[in-house]
Amino acid sequence: MHFKIITSMNNQEIINIKIEDLVLWTENPRDPISPDSNDQDVADKAFEDLDGRWNLKKLISDMGEYYDYSELPIVVYDKGKPVVYDGNRRILLGKIKKGLIAVPSEYDLDIAKISEFPDELPCNVCSQEIALKSVCRKHSDIGSWDVLGRDMFMHKYMHEPKSTFLIVVEYTGLISGNPALNNL
Repeated sequence: MHFKIITSMNNQEIINIKIEDLVLWTENPRDPISPDSNDQDVADKAFEDLDGRWNLKKLISDMGEYYDYSELPIVVYDKGKPVVYDGNRRILLGKIKKGLIAVPSEYDLDIAKISEFPDELPCNVCSQEIALKSVCRKHSDIGSWDVLGRDMFMHKYMHEPKSTFLIVVEYTGLISGNPALNNL
């Protein structure tokens, strides 16, 4: 694996990592799946996008004509693999652009509209603790997660007590039977 250290600060390093080496986070609060899954499994969930959390087509439009380096993927090395904790949608698009992820024809994705991606991306490589704090800061209060996803993340990763909402969901299964309640 080829990488280059660019700078270091507060247990974070900016390291160039080949896009093909980056691993999509299976436990992403946006749409967690089995930790034994691979990048294609994560992509397949993103293509299903039953509740609009991934919205890859809109992201393609939002990203514009070039890859923007102003927001670095947050990466944690887990068992020697660079796992993307933040930036999964962008990295997924890069993997699609590079032909590393198969796109089902029924998804109707115009790959030519995806901006060019470099072969290596600068990534903020840090500990899991720093990554989780950063993910929480960036996503927990801005509406990019649904209520259940946020509450599950806060309990599982930030060690907060279960919210009343999470307790009700666990005991009643109310959300699985009525997903509109998860948009409160």
